[in-house]
Amino acid sequence: MTKVMRNYAQKTIKLLFGRSGNQCAHPDCTNPIIVPETDQSEAAVVGQICHIYAAADDGPRGKKNLTEEERNAVENLILLCGHHHPVVDKQYQTYPADTLKAWKKAHEAKFQQDTAGAEKRQAAIQRSAFLQRLSDREIEQETLRLRQGRYLVGFLTK
Repeated sequence: MTKVMRNYAQKTIKLLFGRSGNQCAHPDCTNPIIVPETDQSEAAVVGQICHIYAAADDGPRGKKNLTEEERNAVENLILLCGHHHPVVDKQYQTYPADTLKAWKKAHEAKFQQDTAGAEKRQAAIQRSAFLQRLSDREIEQETLRLRQGRYLVGFLTK
């Protein structure tokens, strides 16, 4: 297999990451592309840029006659987690370019404004936030009830 230098334009990288929703594009995966910082470590990019048509003619899903610019264009790239990138490249017969294109299109649609996927995702986020607030309120009420119960005769108050 031919070793190819990968050289992505800054705009390409920004578009690719911006459209990813910080999530692997495999339809059954929710692994993050960037993990947050911790007390001991900085944030880390753990996702990987995967070519839909290979970076080289003889690579996984190779396609002859593509220019370097076409090979490294945002349309030919998909972000996958560290598990799914090697899987789709090592089992490229199972994951042809058309499959990866469909994944990319569906995945990015979830995060583009004014698409059904984005609206569905936004509704789910709002439901989750509402349930969180409701749950917090119920916890606060139960805590208050328990604190008030501490003042019954025979119970310590502190």
